[in-house]
Formats: sequence, C-alpha cells, structure tokens
Amino acid sequence: MQIMTEREKSDTSIRERMFDTLLTKYLGAFTDDELDSEISFRKRIMFLDLLSLNFQEYLNAKPLFEDLNGRLDRAIRNTTHSTEKETFLALQNEVKKVAARVASKQTAALSSIGLTRELSLDTQDMSLRCVRLYDVTGRKEIQDGKAVSLIDITDHVPCSEIKPAEAGLTDVAQQAQGSPSIDIELIELGDTSATVEITPYEEFFNQDGVLTSMKQGRRMVFEVSFFDLPYMDNTELFDGSRFSLVLKEMALGEGAAKFSAVIFKEGFMTLRDRPLFEEMLRTLQK
Repeated sequence: MQIMTEREKSDTSIRERMFDTLLTKYLGAFTDDELDSEISFRKRIMFLDLLSLNFQEYLNAKPLFEDLNGRLDRAIRNTTHSTEKETFLALQNEVKKVAARVASKQTAALSSIGLTRELSLDTQDMSLRCVRLYDVTGRKEIQDGKAVSLIDITDHVPCSEIKPAEAGLTDVAQQAQGSPSIDIELIELGDTSATVEITPYEEFFNQDGVLTSMKQGRRMVFEVSFFDLPYMDNTELFDGSRFSLVLKEMALGEGAAKFSAVIFKEGFMTLRDRPLFEEMLRTLQK
C-alpha cells in the first residue's frame, strides 16, 4: 500500500506540472497580435490535442473546442483573402478531427464495459427511431402473433408503436427492473451540432425473453455537438446506467446525421487506475 501510495503521489505531481504548463501555454502564451494568426491557431490545436489526450478523464475540454472553433469562424468571416480563408477552413476541420479522435477513444473504452449502437437520422421525414440500449440476445417481441427475435428485426419503428404481449402476474414479479431503450428524433441541424429529442422507455420481459410491457419516461431535448466527449457529456438512465450520443457525421443539405449511442455501467471509473487497483486487491486476498 505504501509503495502504491508513493507511486500515485509521484504520478499525480508529474501530471499536475504537465497540466499547469499546457493550460498556461494554451491560455496565456499569445499576444493580442498573435491571437488570430495561423501559427497561433496551429499551436492552440496542438495544445488542445495534448490536453484532451492526457487529461480526458479529468477535464471537460468542450468549452475550449467551442472557443477555438468560434475564433476560427470569426477569422474566416473577417478575412478577404481566399487563400487565408481556405487555410482557416482547413484548421477548423482539424479541430473537429481532434475532438472526433478523443471521442472515438472514449467510446471504445466505454464500449468495453457497455455497448455501442450506430444510427442514422433524417430531419426530412421527422421519423422516430427506437434504440435498444441493452444486449438483445435472447430477447423477443410479438409481431403478427409470433415471437420474433430482436436481433432479426430490421424495420425500425418508434418504441411508442411497439405492442408488448400481455403479461401475467408471474411475469411482472420475475423482472423488477426493466431494460432501457430510447425513442430518438432529429429535430434540427446547426453548423457543429444537432438537436435531438429523446424519450426513454423501460422494457419488461418475461422468463421466455418476450417483451410484455413498457414504461415511458420523461422527454428530453439534447444538443449534440461534434465537441461532446462521452466521459463528461452523458445522461443517467432509470437503472443508474448512463448513455452518451456522439455526433459522427452531418449533411446539412440533406438534413441527415450519423450518431453513435454508447451505454455503460453505473459504476464507471477512469480506466487508468482500475486495473492496478483490482490487481492489488486480488494480491491482498491471496
């Protein structure tokens, strides 16, 4: 325990100095004349990348991403040179790539203790989409009088239109807590974000894995940004688990967007320390 404690103190001290240096460089190293220059933007992107990758478990970098993207927006509007405008547009895409890289790593880490669903939404038909945020293996629902595996269902309809089978008293008693699903609808697209409406549902299954009843939760409206990071930007569900929406792609002209929905357990900790701590406990038990 003493060795582990000293090791943690040393590591924390190093990270503290590194964080202080990076944040000072990011916020205060540029003069007023340099703030909107190409070299200033490139340095800020580099520092933001370093901050996000090394301190993603402790720092919500979304405001920094939004501030840098806003500065680039103003620089694009204020310049009259086509070459300079193309450079700033390229830098703006680079900011989005940095955020997407961090979000992708966090999604992959969270998927190891949960699961991920990929989905595409469209504002043109304003259709709802039911997304099951649980492992559907062995689960079924009744369609045309027959029990159909959720894995085989390709016609995605809203959760509100799903018709559960009639549940008996024994079925209700066997499952005190349901499985989470959400109705999701794409409302509006912005330059870097999408507005969606979420309606959570609690689905109950009998001992044969057949859907027998559903309980609707309170509707919520979210703005999902390219700069949202799953570690920080997530929502708690009725069972204590959490889910996060990651904006992957957006086509403004077509009114379409692609998302990843990642759900993970209530007891999520930063993965950096957990394996070491669990290994120490196993050793002490032996």
